[in-house]
Amino acid sequence: MSIKTLAEDNIKEITEGIIRDMESHDMKQPFVPKWITNLHMNVDGYQYTGWNQFHLNYKYGYSTPIWGTYNQWNKIGLHPAPRSGRPLWQPMTFKTEDKKTGEEKIIQRFKAVAIHSIDDVSGDSILIEDLKDYLLNRINIATEYARIESIDKQVSRLDAKITHGSNRACYIPSTDEIMMPQHTAFKKTESYYSTLFHEITHWSGHKTRCNRTLSGSFASNDYAFEELIAELGASFHMAKYGMLHTTRQDHVHYLKSWAKALRDKPDALRSACKYASQSFFYIRDVTNKIDSIEQVAV
Repeated sequence: MSIKTLAEDNIKEITEGIIRDMESHDMKQPFVPKWITNLHMNVDGYQYTGWNQFHLNYKYGYSTPIWGTYNQWNKIGLHPAPRSGRPLWQPMTFKTEDKKTGEEKIIQRFKAVAIHSIDDVSGDSILIEDLKDYLLNRINIATEYARIESIDKQVSRLDAKITHGSNRACYIPSTDEIMMPQHTAFKKTESYYSTLFHEITHWSGHKTRCNRTLSGSFASNDYAFEELIAELGASFHMAKYGMLHTTRQDHVHYLKSWAKALRDKPDALRSACKYASQSFFYIRDVTNKIDSIEQVAV
């Protein structure tokens, strides 16, 4: 099977699987979307984005989350096993002429290329283990206390207006404010931070940040789409800290509308992954920039 065919089959299989999970879920039970449980990266430590990150987690989450193309592995003296390639969507930019105006325009398409897990390469075993130790330990936060401390530090760097004490969690675009219940209102630490990152993802969509459509009315397609982006965004953040994302119980009723959105527009899942990824990296870059400024000041 070619990489292009495998890529197309995976898109269909993943979308149908998620729709099936959403439509069959018992609404009385919490929904734990195990969409993103690790942050997969290439051999240079670059974390994949958008659909690539989601796809590798959902389809190949059992693999060590380190990947490379045939050439990337060969460059460091390692050799992928035959037929071990998995698809990665690589952006390709083309110049073309607008038939109506005659002006040159830039278009972007995606090409499926093969990448190979570090689990499927052979060569210097010490180098392979050293790569695993170095790359995985960069994102490993060992204790729950350390994870929580790191999250709280990141959130404080955002300069987001977050008010605790509300009877429900929400983001209010008109006042650019996140409302949160007290921490004690949540039965599990993971539930609190899953909810917080859900709302922070909404916050990132403000016109002064990632500029997404936040004006959709309740139960509209735009509203359901933005909620799906927020859930995916929360999954990205929770995976960064080694924590499992749990959907709020009052959001479980959104599952049917999310499933409908995916049925009506199968490409919606990939689009939502793209926007959630943009949000994740926007928040990461903002906090990293502030950390860098503080370190220089010291």
